[in-house]
Amino acid sequence: MAYQSKPTFNGVYRIKVLNQDLVIESAPGYNPGLKLASPSLTSNKQKFMQWTLTQVLGQSNVWMMVSIEDGYGVTYKKTADTYWGYGYPYPQNGSSLNWSILE
Repeated sequence: MAYQSKPTFNGVYRIKVLNQDLVIESAPGYNPGLKLASPSLTSNKQKFMQWTLTQVLGQSNVWMMVSIEDGYGVTYKKTADTYWGYGYPYPQNGSSLNWSILE
């Protein structure tokens, strides 16, 4: 699959951090979360770490993201001490919040 700076249609994607050679991975388990990792062609974890992106009807550049690996959607976690209260993406069992993917 060729690199795209933004999704253009519903489908399965790997999400890369712009200007860095890192991809988003789900870290399921007792204390689930999302993490950044270097891309690897030999990592079994990354072979399956892809995201189904579905565009929200009637909205431009707004997507729902669901992990192929575990079916988790993406929400955000916010605590008083998390990035001064701003929060960060976090997997959740169930539907995804809506996300805008910027270039």
